Amino acid sequence: MAKHHIFLSQDFFPKIGGAHLWMYEIYKRWKTPLDAVVQDYAAAGDSQATSQKMFDSQNHGAFRILRKEMDLDNPSLMSWHCLKKIRDILRTISQIRRHRQVVIHTIRAFPEGFIGLVYKLLHPFSCQLVTYVHGEEVLIASSSRQLYLQTRLVYKFSDLVIANSRSSVNIVHRFFPKVCMQVVHPGVDKKKYNVSEDLINRQRESWGAHKREIVVFSIARMERRKNHASVIRAIARLQKKGVKIKGVFAGDGEEKNNLEKIVRQNRLQNMVCFPGYLTEQEKIIALHACDIHVMVSFEDEHTTEGFGIVFLEAAAAGVPSIAGNAGGQPEAVRDGVTGYVVNGSNIDELADAMEKLCADPTLRRQMGKAGQKWAAENDWDVGAKRIYQHVQSLQ
Repeated sequence: MAKHHIFLSQDFFPKIGGAHLWMYEIYKRWKTPLDAVVQDYAAAGDSQATSQKMFDSQNHGAFRILRKEMDLDNPSLMSWHCLKKIRDILRTISQIRRHRQVVIHTIRAFPEGFIGLVYKLLHPFSCQLVTYVHGEEVLIASSSRQLYLQTRLVYKFSDLVIANSRSSVNIVHRFFPKVCMQVVHPGVDKKKYNVSEDLINRQRESWGAHKREIVVFSIARMERRKNHASVIRAIARLQKKGVKIKGVFAGDGEEKNNLEKIVRQNRLQNMVCFPGYLTEQEKIIALHACDIHVMVSFEDEHTTEGFGIVFLEAAAAGVPSIAGNAGGQPEAVRDGVTGYVVNGSNIDELADAMEKLCADPTLRRQMGKAGQKWAAENDWDVGAKRIYQHVQSLQ
């Protein structure tokens, strides 16, 4: 009997995040249809309703999206409100599976994984559970006794656990040492990374970058953990040494005002710009137009860089990256081959790596070509096939 596949996620596109992008790009490539039960529904009149409707009307390959108004940001088992919503999601799963064997795929251990676990315990002979690990959620679970217990049970009873990096595996084993996992890296759509020279030149002009200036580019949410501040300070140090360099920091977030302050303090107003939010196509053009991509995130108490899809995107554009040595970043950038892995909190180390790439166009080209090969090895089609094989191997 053919199995029915159902995907559970608390939120979904058009909101974006690395975890959601990974799931979407993998599952839309499947040949087997997959119902996505998404607890992210904007009522008529809400500002999100139009964008959700537009997104859902597009072609999503194997994905069939079903949105339910079931917010579970606080999955407390002591809350009747939470228990009622879990019950409603369980009913939705039963309605769409139609008594077939079912495989429930959950984007993370809680709240989605716990809902999948409850359904499996209610249907032990006809349900299998696949749970994904991104790293950060495990650190969050460790801060709460209830979330810790939920996460432990989900991993224990999952038929398949897939982690985005060996770093995430290590985080899980720090708290749950007996969990068996498969590692599948997120990827990139290499076919999208083909940009004309004219678009590249126009993009550099819009940044005010001269031909001989080296453009250092970063695109990430502006939060302290992403460590934009260290990159700006490294630019200031190189500028004092006479390096012709331009910093471009795309995105937005709570750290932006502080970053602008650092730019003013170092008198870098003509050397650093903040273009704001970029669409997917604008990001692709920007990556082609820069010379070096930099993101040197560090791990704080409850958040980490599980992998870093943007490093593969830069590689696909033929651009070397400088990554931090925390989390899964060292797995996304091959140190000395597609870029450098450094201690992002060490300004000397970061500035040295940036200066080395700024000074050597041949090295940048070599790393760029190696990066394109690396990106092809991690194409979404490759990842989709690997995950499909893991799921098909379930008995």
